[in-house]
Amino acid sequence: MTSPSRHSAGVSSGEDASEGVRLPPAPPAGDLLRVVVQSGPEGTSILQITGEIDLVTAPLLRSSVMEQLQRAQRRIVLVLQQVSFLGSAGLAVLVDIRTEALRRDVDLLLVTTSRAVLRPLVATGLIQLFEVDPVLPN
Repeated sequence: MTSPSRHSAGVSSGEDASEGVRLPPAPPAGDLLRVVVQSGPEGTSILQITGEIDLVTAPLLRSSVMEQLQRAQRRIVLVLQQVSFLGSAGLAVLVDIRTEALRRDVDLLLVTTSRAVLRPLVATGLIQLFEVDPVLPN
């Protein structure tokens, strides 16, 4: 006697097991987040950040800022005006960046009026850890 055939509902990448729906692949981090580095006055690096900061893109932000911190800059300015989403992974990266900046005696400034950035910082209480300015200083 043969045993009945067993069929498993395997989930291949891009499928949701509960729905059996194929999800589109996630776009590369560089498509969701853009970081442009500019040199400012007196050892300042200004990073213009555009897009979403989440689990996919947080490593790109981390590596971009850490690279500037390794160059022994006196001040790092993160311009977050064009950030449309800041998730928990992004918050964790900002805290890590702050810790490294303190360790290296580098000033860190966040420039934003974006609700997408300020709301999670305020809701978590992390806003107290950062110097935040609504405009880029001269």
